[in-house]
Amino acid sequence: MRNYTESKNEDDHEADATRALIEHETLDTLYAAIRMLPPDYRQLLKLSFEDGLKNAEIAATLGVAEITVKKRKVKLLEMLRRNMPDDIDLQTIALLLTTMLKAA
Repeated sequence: MRNYTESKNEDDHEADATRALIEHETLDTLYAAIRMLPPDYRQLLKLSFEDGLKNAEIAATLGVAEITVKKRKVKLLEMLRRNMPDDIDLQTIALLLTTMLKAA
């Protein structure tokens, strides 16, 4: 088991720098994919991931049926997925969105 009170060696620092670079590049790609979304899907993204509204609340806000919100969320994630690297899956995109937007 690693003792985290010990100083990191050079390999650990290099691994941390590599992870940070990959994370930064992935987030840059995700931000670019978000900017390419149609305005109504960017609004849905904000309401869902940034504001944390539930589907019923989003439906009431947008004046649509809850099933419409669910279908649009699926399409939203699919649109983002198409603009991300092949090795990033939908669950990872959803996690990144939740983490990224709550930190903003």
